[in-house]
Amino acid sequence: ATWNLVTMPLTADRNKYCPNEIEIGSDNSVWVSTTSSILYGDGGGTIFSSTNGANFTLRHEVPSGKRTQIALSSTNVNKVYVLVEDSVTGEADIYLTTNGFTSVARLAEPAAIHGTTATDFCRGQAFYDLTINVDPANDAIVYIGGIDIHRSANSGTTWQTISKWSSGYGTGVSVVHADQHAMVFRPNNSNQAIFGHDGGVSYASNL
Repeated sequence: ATWNLVTMPLTADRNKYCPNEIEIGSDNSVWVSTTSSILYGDGGGTIFSSTNGANFTLRHEVPSGKRTQIALSSTNVNKVYVLVEDSVTGEADIYLTTNGFTSVARLAEPAAIHGTTATDFCRGQAFYDLTINVDPANDAIVYIGGIDIHRSANSGTTWQTISKWSSGYGTGVSVVHADQHAMVFRPNNSNQAIFGHDGGVSYASNL
């Protein structure tokens, strides 16, 4: 019914950050990741958190980061996955912290498959198709979407491709339209989910 403008910190050039994603931590903290300003070109790759939704603290900046997605563990507030578009390469990079950004590790990416590469599962479209979600029942299971959908059961150490965008490729997995934008787990059953993509919505009865 009514809304209040949240006062965020400013960039080094005194510009406003552009929020890209909002997540709620297991302790009810509020997390915000950013994307680069179309007007000023700065402010991307930045992650903030807040204990009250009003005062935000800078937690991490990804060098050369632009559009930035985050996914939080539902049991460990210090475990955060980060998926970010690199402004230099245009590729997507994956990071993980397990200690609240005291340290950050870069994760491996899915293997190359029908048009993607081993360093770019978004095929140059990280500005457009980019999503990451953590299983609410098991934070070692994480899903990323670019052209296709990929799943890791070991906190991003290795990946399995679980969808393909064309039946013409013999990957042995379900055909799901290309360009992934969203994923929502079924309540009380994290082995089922819906995916939003350029073709509409797909349902997974068994992830």
